[in-house]
Amino acid sequence: MNDSYNFKNLVINFPGGCGGNHMANMISLNSKFTPRFITKRNYVSDMLNNYRNMPYKSMLNKTIYAHFFETFGLDNLRNPLLKNKLLTNSTINIHTGHWFHFLANPDNDVDEITKELTEVKWIVVKWPKPDAIQHKRISKLEMPTAKPEFYKWPFKTECSNPNFAEANDSNGFFFDSDLLFCKDGSHNLRQALKEKFQIDLHPAADEIHDIWYSWVNYLVYER
Repeated sequence: MNDSYNFKNLVINFPGGCGGNHMANMISLNSKFTPRFITKRNYVSDMLNNYRNMPYKSMLNKTIYAHFFETFGLDNLRNPLLKNKLLTNSTINIHTGHWFHFLANPDNDVDEITKELTEVKWIVVKWPKPDAIQHKRISKLEMPTAKPEFYKWPFKTECSNPNFAEANDSNGFFFDSDLLFCKDGSHNLRQALKEKFQIDLHPAADEIHDIWYSWVNYLVYER
């Protein structure tokens, strides 16, 4: 990896309903990052088709998500074979999840499974204002992961591994979800990634963001 991609793991900690998986999908289109699902064809084309083919207007429930991934949170780290693959691959791994996926406590194994993670960068998504479209989306989706007190900056994980102990200005950034939940959301994310991490967002991210934002508006204002 060149100097602009000099880290191994990107963690996105976000309130449920605030677009963290969509952010990860857009970032993963860059070939420096580990794909979020396995394909024998072209990953970018397949991701585009996942968005293009979502029948969001005919779906019977309220679940309109950009959930195009094989595992969530830190689940791969609980499987020795998958963990070894993540630790030894040549791309940057993306770990998306909510506060409880990354916060070590006596009821989970987060401290144990993250002991070997190094070169970690963070994006923590800010809790939205009550009148924001993403806050309305949280209400529509009835998200059980909505715990505003845990989406603070800096974010402390309570983990013993110093590489995974805290998200702060030295290893990440606090991202206002208002910047994502707008027509220019992909451009805003592109700018933040370039400024903070010196990495690029794939041009195809603009198309999938346009599609995703139409889902959000449909769920919040039309359904």
